[in-house]
Amino acid sequence: MGWSLIEQKLESLRRAVGQFIGVDLVERMNKAVGFRNLSVHNYDAINWFIVHAIATRHLVDFDDFARALMIFQKQ
Repeated sequence: MGWSLIEQKLESLRRAVGQFIGVDLVERMNKAVGFRNLSVHNYDAINWFIVHAIATRHLVDFDDFARALMIFQKQ
């Protein structure tokens, strides 16, 4: 499977998930995944100020995501 086909499928998945949990939350989760990838693959180059900002200001994103999943599960 070529990258363009994979990207198309991922975009379709993002749109479908976005209809349920909202585009804003999808974008916030995409950023979380991006940071996770950066932290796993570039551990020696982590900006600890960013880690602190995420830990102190953005944990609500995960709460929002968990709430959305719980609502989805009840349907």
